[in-house]
Amino acid sequence: MPKLTLKFNNKVVKVYTFKKDKSISIGRRDTNDIVIPNLTVSGSHAKIDYTDDGFLLTDLNSKNKTYVNGEELNTAILNDHDVIVIGKHNLVFNLSKDEHIQSEREPGMDRTMALNSEAHKGIISKKASVETQNQGIAMLAFVEGGEGKVELKGTTLSIGKDSSNDIVVHGFFVGKTAAILKKTKQGVTLSYEGGFAKILVNNKVIKHTVLLEEFDVIKIGGAELQFFYK
Repeated sequence: MPKLTLKFNNKVVKVYTFKKDKSISIGRRDTNDIVIPNLTVSGSHAKIDYTDDGFLLTDLNSKNKTYVNGEELNTAILNDHDVIVIGKHNLVFNLSKDEHIQSEREPGMDRTMALNSEAHKGIISKKASVETQNQGIAMLAFVEGGEGKVELKGTTLSIGKDSSNDIVVHGFFVGKTAAILKKTKQGVTLSYEGGFAKILVNNKVIKHTVLLEEFDVIKIGGAELQFFYK
């Protein structure tokens, strides 16, 4: 029997199991099978149906879209361990050992890439893996306090209130350069540089340098950004 694990800030909220003969509705309204009470989630956001090809996820024209492993999708056949991002929550899809499903999606069949920042206001998320971290492009996406996403093109990326920074964050106590992201052999690090505003990673204050993990949420001043690999 397949299951969906609902997570918020990497903490398990609830685990749902469901049968193949039942459609699963997901949204903010109490009438849904999986209720996510958050304003970033549409009343009827998405659904999952069992088809001959496997478990089909469908976005129901939601405002903030539905993402699977970091890609905006209208429809997708779900694979074991896929991460569905709806608003600020993650749903991890898992199959039981005796279930089999299509292992790879056909290219172009069910993928609709985000074309602009407006379509990308929801949290961007990807399934973390060593291969992704080694080969992927490091990115930051605004969750609050801005729009769009920024690529770590060189070896460093700066955040602060000065206009010379790669990402400008407003706030009286934010330093001219508050933080620096840097590519290293171990991965991407975030370093505190200055200012009186606290810098938080997953709601924990950092004062020196930390190694970022995929999905980490960074808060500086009025901005909230999520780190991921493209």
